[in-house]
Amino acid sequence: MKCEQKMYLEACQVMYPEAYMEAAFDLTAKMFPFLPVMITERIHQYRKLEDVVLPLSLISKILGFGKSRELDDILQYFFIHQQTPEKIPWYEHKDVVYLMLYTVSAEDGYQLLPVQYLSDAKAMEIAMYKDPRWISYMHSHLRTNPKIIILAQRQNFTSHIALRILTTHAELRKNRDIALAAVKQHGENLHRFDNSFFHDPEIAMEAVKECGVMLRHIAERFRGDKKYIFAALGSPMSGYGGAFRWASTAAKNDRSIVAAAIRKSSISWRYRGETLTNDRSLAMLAFRKAGGMLWAAPTWMKDDLPVVMIAVKSCGTAFLSASARLQANETVIRCAIMKNAQMMEFANETLKNDKKLVMHVLKRNKSMKQYISEALKVDNDIIRILARKRRRAL
Repeated sequence: MKCEQKMYLEACQVMYPEAYMEAAFDLTAKMFPFLPVMITERIHQYRKLEDVVLPLSLISKILGFGKSRELDDILQYFFIHQQTPEKIPWYEHKDVVYLMLYTVSAEDGYQLLPVQYLSDAKAMEIAMYKDPRWISYMHSHLRTNPKIIILAQRQNFTSHIALRILTTHAELRKNRDIALAAVKQHGENLHRFDNSFFHDPEIAMEAVKECGVMLRHIAERFRGDKKYIFAALGSPMSGYGGAFRWASTAAKNDRSIVAAAIRKSSISWRYRGETLTNDRSLAMLAFRKAGGMLWAAPTWMKDDLPVVMIAVKSCGTAFLSASARLQANETVIRCAIMKNAQMMEFANETLKNDKKLVMHVLKRNKSMKQYISEALKVDNDIIRILARKRRRAL
């Protein structure tokens, strides 16, 4: 800080405390715009002086600057004193009230705010930007205001209140802006609105992006559009990737769409169309990530060595869905055991005597000792592995 500025502040500090505080705020805000705490440190030095009243202009600056805890303390100090320098109650200054509503929480603001502002549409809209829970405190006639309901959708708690209001106001269920805000919060909210919104491209897209299973309910033309299908599969509520089951029949029989859907979610393979039932390459694409679906494959695929090997490499238990011929294949069994030690139960005598394989299995699951050969049970290396695990368990 320059010397002349410091001297000016020191002079103001002695002669004009109110002016000092405002000057300190202006200068500090200019120097440290990213640190509201540093701004308030100077003001905190004087806010306990009973003969010092915070200027209204300074209050407006504080309210508009930030939302830190220190600023809330200053606001509380101002409101406790109840009056501005002009000896007029603070709540008669609408600008100060609006700034206050944009700064403090609903619980704190409700304790300070005069009742008449709870029915003031502008005041409540401003308050909702800060804290949607104001909907619980405002006058009932404002709760049907579309802007209020849209703002209420921003929090789970208040969105439930807003949606309960919709059940008794049919005209609100036809409001597109409210419907759009509602489905962005929860895709399933689409059911609460007029059926015409099932045919609205933007609302349908937002619904499936938030809740993939809503693909079942939107218009047929959207269920055949890969943009909507992929949005549903990418949703956090896609039914574990099962949203593809609600795609249109044409989409399920389109190989390019099915392949892309499998890349997004392997379980989509289960819902492919009839024309793609025996498509070997699509099955292998799905089994690379979800080999456990081998059980849903056609019988001939379960006897196809390359297909089964891909499935077993992904999921050891896929071995149990392979054909009897391949379950007796030593390569398949070995691959299954390497992926899942519990498959040692199905090993043949050759594998039960394979020391390297047995050591790998016991390092993962020592309970598989019962399935190894008698000769290996007394092998020093095997005993050492079992003993080391036992000591760790102790």
